[in-house]
Amino acid sequence: MSQQHQSPPKEEPKEPAPPEYASTKDSWSLVYDKYDEKHAQLREALTTLGNGIFCTRGAEEESHADGTHYPATYFAGGFNRLDSKVGDSKVSNEDLVNFPNWLPLTFRIVEGEKGKEKEGDWFEIKKDGSNLLSYRKQLDLKTGILHRWIKVKDGDKVTTISSKRIVRMHSINPHMGVIEYVITPENWEGQIEIRSSLDGSVENTGIARYSELASKHLKVLAARETDKGILLVATTVTSQFVVGMAASTKVFVDKEEVTDVGRRVLAEQEKVHEICSIKAQKGNPITVEKVVSIYSNHDAGVLEPGEAACALISCLPPLKAMMRTHLLQWASLWEHSDVVLKMKDDKERDVKDSHNHDANHESNHDSTLIQGFNCQLAVRLHIFHLLAVVSLNSLYRDVGVPARGLHGESYRGHIFWDEMFILPFYTLHIPAISQTLIRYRYSRLVRARQMALQEGYKGALFPWQSGSSGCEESQTVHYNPVSKKWDPDNSSLQRHVSLAIAYNILRYYDTTKDTQFMEMYGAELVINICRFW
Repeated sequence: MSQQHQSPPKEEPKEPAPPEYASTKDSWSLVYDKYDEKHAQLREALTTLGNGIFCTRGAEEESHADGTHYPATYFAGGFNRLDSKVGDSKVSNEDLVNFPNWLPLTFRIVEGEKGKEKEGDWFEIKKDGSNLLSYRKQLDLKTGILHRWIKVKDGDKVTTISSKRIVRMHSINPHMGVIEYVITPENWEGQIEIRSSLDGSVENTGIARYSELASKHLKVLAARETDKGILLVATTVTSQFVVGMAASTKVFVDKEEVTDVGRRVLAEQEKVHEICSIKAQKGNPITVEKVVSIYSNHDAGVLEPGEAACALISCLPPLKAMMRTHLLQWASLWEHSDVVLKMKDDKERDVKDSHNHDANHESNHDSTLIQGFNCQLAVRLHIFHLLAVVSLNSLYRDVGVPARGLHGESYRGHIFWDEMFILPFYTLHIPAISQTLIRYRYSRLVRARQMALQEGYKGALFPWQSGSSGCEESQTVHYNPVSKKWDPDNSSLQRHVSLAIAYNILRYYDTTKDTQFMEMYGAELVINICRFW
């Protein structure tokens, strides 16, 4: 990788201003200023955070999979195979796995005198949002921070909650997720309990039409207390993809850590909770810092993910330092990846706008706005998600790009030919990432040659849907939501994915003139694909 992609920017980036600064003209922030039950899962996908190793959907910290919300974390290359019974037949499917949920963080009010306490319900946003007085969620693309500001009511009690979340983008230590969660009682005071959890009971239930198929991919190996907090270790039942998560939760008032919080741990079979108790004062914010270290057995130098996660959580730098390095890394990525639109000369557009009195037309203020649609924001949002799925942390890993990224379970997380639309961006901005994605295909060349031989051809035939091994992962039967029947699936007969791979390699060479890479990987792939055709 060239030195220019490693050098940090000269100026340290700043966190975004309070939420009121954002508008439709802000090309760095995706903002939702109203709660929308109907589109909650779409918003969770669009506010996903990632660092090239894992991605976590932008679900609320207090939520769980309930049909409205779908919190989920996916790892690059994190596949598992399960068998299901469809009618009288057995079908085998490999899926991108929904790994343990590291987000859960909530609180409840405890009323009554000591010894006669009455515990309220753990807070969560009601499905219809009826306990919300205000709601605002903001994904800051420049910094990779997901913000949320809400005001909620519980009877006559009003509470303001703000949160700030990152999936740490860092070249050396990206194995972390961080949440800062601030609770401010507006008109009440009293005892509260704060619960921070790791949840290994999750399943792949994000796609309704797959509901009749097996979805329990994980087995929890450990859910227990540690010296610094809690630990959960889980493995996929077939592929043995092991993930370890260790969480540390700290409570602050007036910027000072409160250590006397009656900390206790509740361990279940597939979940583990850390619960703290503190007196809440009217108008006085209580800040909760949850830091989660996350490793898998696919990480270099990791023998046991649970041990690695505990080791990291035991020597954490201050949150401010973690945020600073995260911001610097995102700033460096944007320095080399940003695409700035210049659509039309502002003067020319102003002349045209003088004849257009449409009240919704805002383009005379910003040349990237068309009828109120922020084209610059749309481009940066796409770039952000590309860098979340495959970043510098992906280099030298055996990963491809799923059709829906690491944002959900559509297409089972398989790799198709969509990389044809993605590689040109990486090739221009960070060519080392294109090399990584092409090597994913090279590593499966032997399997592609076997597939060609089975069909009676020479050369290499790559599968329409690829996963961990390079085998054809297309379903043999597919659920038809119109007829409500399982019909034969013939999509594996499509062959043009191989041509797309050859095209990607040739475009890479045309742009970079990287003869060494062609000699080592590219030429052999292209020649074998040509032999097939």
